[in-house]
Amino acid sequence: MDESKLLERITVNPDIFGGKPIIRGQRLAVEHILAMLAAGDSPEAILMAIPGWKRRIFRRACFMPARSVEKKANMALKDMPGNLDEYLKLVPAVKHSPKRYLWSSYDEEGDVLYIHFQQSGHATDSELTDDDIILRYDGEEVVGITILHASQR
Repeated sequence: MDESKLLERITVNPDIFGGKPIIRGQRLAVEHILAMLAAGDSPEAILMAIPGWKRRIFRRACFMPARSVEKKANMALKDMPGNLDEYLKLVPAVKHSPKRYLWSSYDEEGDVLYIHFQQSGHATDSELTDDDIILRYDGEEVVGITILHASQR
């Protein structure tokens, strides 16, 4: 069954259930069906509990939130600053970073990029390199780097 057929029985009316999506002709919100599934009820048990329901109505109720989540995810990607491909280039660096943890923050006013390889970021020592990078250590372990003049790199 195509998407438009699945969604045609789902309606939104501001005067019913506060505008939540419901199954047309039923005073049953889609979120109630999803809550029953989340609580462990099987589709068959839900169908038996709701008089007159058929499997196709149940599929419609489950399809609508999935479609909504997909649309929100696509909108979030469109609103993301920069190109997603640029962020994906960071994956190897994160995978190979110490403890596979990477947290960063950019200070635009100071033009400084802070990168931490562990949550605490606590350093007992630091070293300034010739190319204006500060290596931060906790004992012998590098726990972060600070990149000065970041926008010029």
